[in-house]
Amino acid sequence: MAGSGVPLFYRSSTMGWLITQGQTKAELIQHLTEGDPNLRTHRKCVRGNVLWTVQENLKYPEFGRLIVAYLMVRNPGYGWGYKPVTESMGPAELSCPVSYLDEVPVPGSEFAAPWRARVRRRHADKQRLKRTVTAASIGDQVTLTEGCVPQTVTLASKKPLIGRADDGSHWRIPRQCIASIKPAV
Repeated sequence: MAGSGVPLFYRSSTMGWLITQGQTKAELIQHLTEGDPNLRTHRKCVRGNVLWTVQENLKYPEFGRLIVAYLMVRNPGYGWGYKPVTESMGPAELSCPVSYLDEVPVPGSEFAAPWRARVRRRHADKQRLKRTVTAASIGDQVTLTEGCVPQTVTLASKKPLIGRADDGSHWRIPRQCIASIKPAV
């Protein structure tokens, strides 16, 4: 791997993490998708610090294809590491591409089907929000999710998304904070 070519692994205090000294994120992704001759990677993509894969274990072909989320973490001063989570474990992450769900049969796990439903719901919500923002006009009232301050703003710009509060201040609007958009009256 990195450095002298000899991988130096250690398990972090968080159970199940494997971190390699000096390893970069790119090297980790290459290792997880190409480094095991018994593992064939059919699809891969990175969403933040999650590497999503559709893989099959050639040593155990009866398992078929699996969706695996490799949670990646950087240990400052040491290197990058990972923790593999299969869909049968019911990952908390929901950024898996919907096309991966369509390619892989649902495993016989109590966690897989509900996780897939949450992934599909998240993607549908994101698409709905995208259509809502696209259809919005300057001057529309934007209500933000609970806990955001201010709670409502008037849309002042679409690229980037900026709202104007009642006091005249301007705020960048993260898409994930939009609860609804109502046309100006």
